[in-house]
Amino acid sequence: MMVSRGPEVKAYLQTMAVYPVGDSTTHGQRALINLASNENSMPLSDAVQQALIEAMSYVNRYSNNTCMEVIDGLAVMHAIDPEKLVCGNGSSELIFLLAEAFVSAGDDVVIWKHGYLLYETAARRLGASIVRAASSQFMDVNALLDAVTERTKLVYIDNPNNPSGAYISIDELRYLRQNLRKDILLVIDAAYAEYVVAEDYDCGQRLVDEYDNVCMLRSFSKIYGLAGARLGWMYGPREVIKAIRILQQPSSTSMVAQQAAIVAMREPERIVHICHQNQYLRNQFIDQCITLGLNPHSSQANFVLVDFFSEHVARHVFSELKRHGILVRPMAAYNLKSYLRFTIGISQEMDTLYVVLFEVITQLSLSKNK
Repeated sequence: MMVSRGPEVKAYLQTMAVYPVGDSTTHGQRALINLASNENSMPLSDAVQQALIEAMSYVNRYSNNTCMEVIDGLAVMHAIDPEKLVCGNGSSELIFLLAEAFVSAGDDVVIWKHGYLLYETAARRLGASIVRAASSQFMDVNALLDAVTERTKLVYIDNPNNPSGAYISIDELRYLRQNLRKDILLVIDAAYAEYVVAEDYDCGQRLVDEYDNVCMLRSFSKIYGLAGARLGWMYGPREVIKAIRILQQPSSTSMVAQQAAIVAMREPERIVHICHQNQYLRNQFIDQCITLGLNPHSSQANFVLVDFFSEHVARHVFSELKRHGILVRPMAAYNLKSYLRFTIGISQEMDTLYVVLFEVITQLSLSKNK
């Protein structure tokens, strides 16, 4: 008698881990300081909070799937064609839909050596292979080009890169696009673009204007502080936008998120202030890490990647910070086991972080010298 084994999940799911979402608790209690998920620690403006409250009155209705008010606002803000825009339930939804539109089983998807983890999930769920740039650098354009094969259909690059905070210039972006085959779609994930102060940076908008095989992803989750609302957007060729809209689930972006984003876009001075505050605190934290004998990486985002030189030390520091109610992100999932990633919080949070980090590193140094 044949025994039924029941339904079997796809093979790739048996070898993949759940995406490591940043923790929000320490020992069962809500973290006092959460610096694990690159969120904006500043509270929302009164106007955005009021928009969220008012939107709750309409949650019994499906949202407008076209997101036209948001798209019209984005088109004016960035001086771009609204017909080349689409919104999604976070830019993560758009990452998955782009793969679904362009990638099939047996294809290759190319990313940085330490690219955003969701790119691999998006590729492997469709039977495609992820190919990582072989380089000691976080962002090496030539290594990325060397990773391209005849099976490559799509290239994802996060710029700035998560987890390093590094970036490539507009000239490097153009060099990359010019040296890729025309049938390869280049996706520039610029979730942290609003934090960048480097003068030679471009979020990808210029490349979308210049080529018909480039897409740019952006997010309201970071500097706009709407991570829990879930709203991202994409600027790309009309044919790509049409394909994404066909694949997209109805009402995938909530009415609440849309209304909050509409109001948030009316506060450009606030965004500039947050960017400047982040730059100051980021530079201060990098200097503090250097003083402590650590190896922080230069960053253009709202986080800093720090090398503690050994996996043991990184794990110990993570545990001690957590014991003090401070959450940061371990980097083992990126195969960076001696590293921790620190979101740049508000001033009071960063002051507390430094006090605790100084104490932990000092104790480690004392025990090492005994």
